[in-house]
Amino acid sequence: MAESVGTIQNKANEKLTKQSNFISDALVNKLLADIGLISKNNRLVFDTDYFSQLENRIINYTKELGYDKMVNSYLSNYDKVYDNLENYYARQKILLENEAINERINEIYRKQLADSFALENAINARDLARTLREQALLGMTIKEAQANMKALSSSPSNSSQTVMTYRIDQVVHDAIMQYDGLHNANIAQQYDLKDFYYFSSIIETSRPICTHIKDTFPGIITKEQLKTVLDEYCPNGQPSKKKIEYETVNGVIRTLQKGSGMIDGTNISNFAVNRGGYRCRHEVKFTFSTKSSKDIAKSIIDSLD
Repeated sequence: MAESVGTIQNKANEKLTKQSNFISDALVNKLLADIGLISKNNRLVFDTDYFSQLENRIINYTKELGYDKMVNSYLSNYDKVYDNLENYYARQKILLENEAINERINEIYRKQLADSFALENAINARDLARTLREQALLGMTIKEAQANMKALSSSPSNSSQTVMTYRIDQVVHDAIMQYDGLHNANIAQQYDLKDFYYFSSIIETSRPICTHIKDTFPGIITKEQLKTVLDEYCPNGQPSKKKIEYETVNGVIRTLQKGSGMIDGTNISNFAVNRGGYRCRHEVKFTFSTKSSKDIAKSIIDSLD
């Protein structure tokens, strides 16, 4: 049985964090070793040749440490998402091969994510280089510079992640789930599917809209039912600021805005992609469910024979 997309995402992010933390720590150690090249009398000096090439030096260091391999490893999870889609829609009597999976979407989406990784690496190189330049211009002691560089190996907002890892996580955290959603939306459009399942369970931190959907619609959700939910929780694509009191899965009573965590612009057309919002682990999977859909399903199946 194929893994759920949420499981694929969690495993991919856990591996990404470990790999990125390793690269970040090793990168700082390489730069600490470089300090000997730009110091005199126990203080940093501004070496024009060294600093003019520093960003490129840092990017090359990350490549040596496996940054590109890390990126390719993360992107390979899209193949697992394809397996998940293929297995699910086979049970719906929909064959994805050369039909619903748009290779152009695959190409574009993977390139976008690869570009995001490359951009984050460039930003990290720029920030590290700027830190070293500033320290050299101030004539800091080697000991002070080493302490400042080591501080870059931790993030003030999450002690388990380096600064570089934290930024990468912010950029790609929802990428696999949204990639799955994009294909599901594409499949729904091609096959005129309107009803769906909202897979994954509710956890303590689930958003009000996800909690409401799972509590109210334990099975199939229709397009009309989704419209009613979005009119209440994200009217006209704007997450509702109206406060709601609801009970969490552990019985805790919480008060939040109805649209808490949702993405601006969420509507029926893009709900499969945006779902409950940032870091949402729920999956939209479309289905032939109602009696009126059965005739459509038969005609599609016949067309695939």
